[in-house]
Amino acid sequence: MKEYSTQLLGTLREHKKMILYNEGHRVSRNEMIKETQSWRDTYLGPVDPGI
Repeated sequence: MKEYSTQLLGTLREHKKMILYNEGHRVSRNEMIKETQSWRDTYLGPVDPGI
């Protein structure tokens, strides 16, 4: 049942991304912003600068 559930609800393998930082428990603000913007551009589309 667990395997079936994760197939229905889990993220597809090609959409997963693991990023390792050598910064301890906290990621730097700049890295967090960069990765968040990258995710948003990929899944929500880039921002139109003409707006």
